[in-house]
Amino acid sequence: MKKPRVLFVCQHNSARSRMAEAFLNSMAGDRFSAESAGFELAPVNPLAARVMEEEGMDITVQDSQKVFDLYKAGRHYEYVITVCDQAQAEQCPIFPGIVRRCHWSFSDPSLFQGALEEKLDQTRLVRDRIKTAVMQWLEDPDSCRLIQSRSRDQGSMKPRISMITLGVRDMDRSVRFYEQGLGLPKMDYDPAVAFFTLNGTWLALYPWDALAEDAQISAEGSGFRGVTLAHNLASEDEVDAFMAQALAAGATMVKPAQKVFWGGYSGYFADPDGHLWEVAYNPYFWIGPQDEKHA
Repeated sequence: MKKPRVLFVCQHNSARSRMAEAFLNSMAGDRFSAESAGFELAPVNPLAARVMEEEGMDITVQDSQKVFDLYKAGRHYEYVITVCDQAQAEQCPIFPGIVRRCHWSFSDPSLFQGALEEKLDQTRLVRDRIKTAVMQWLEDPDSCRLIQSRSRDQGSMKPRISMITLGVRDMDRSVRFYEQGLGLPKMDYDPAVAFFTLNGTWLALYPWDALAEDAQISAEGSGFRGVTLAHNLASEDEVDAFMAQALAAGATMVKPAQKVFWGGYSGYFADPDGHLWEVAYNPYFWIGPQDEKHA
């Protein structure tokens, strides 16, 4: 009988997910097949490696994997367990088929401060918490939330936009504009495409001609595309400041920020490839994370 496959996911596949993989394979390798992956890859954390050696386990021999590579390859897992913080966990793709999904939040050993022994003690606490979580999960694996990946004829669109992809003429220029100029957090991934995480929605940059080829349309054409992107802020001053930041990074002013007919305050700029961005303050309702809303 084929063993159910379990995937543990953390930010860098360098510590937490590796520890969980090692514990599950050690405790119940006859019942489950565990793997681990990260949103980005980093070398194995030496603190994690050392404290797992104390348990008789070598986590340096495990494969380093990117979760999105597994997703693109169509890999199937019966269980996907994220062991990072909640914001990172929300980035994890929904794997095909019927999947049970859990989230366990553990501190990241790469962020620990202090002397070596202090950091080792903190990492031991994380190790022991992960070990306990695995033991408890084995008592009731189906406690994880059940998620079914739907085909188009099985239900309606879910109320979210997963990704916005912009075709760009010069990848290096556009990556600099969004990462260094606007300060968006870029993920470490294949240099042929750039991903930025935006609190649940992703922004992707992809070569203009390649994107057109992928969509099977002509790459020629210019002018207004009938689409604008928007970034809402909590005050007029923030709108002015962000517009100035975008222009300094290489954007082109399209419409200076000003009072508008619907009672708010907004302006438009174009990125280096002409994609229109509206920067707006809406005094009537807030569009964005609640912790960024001004009282």
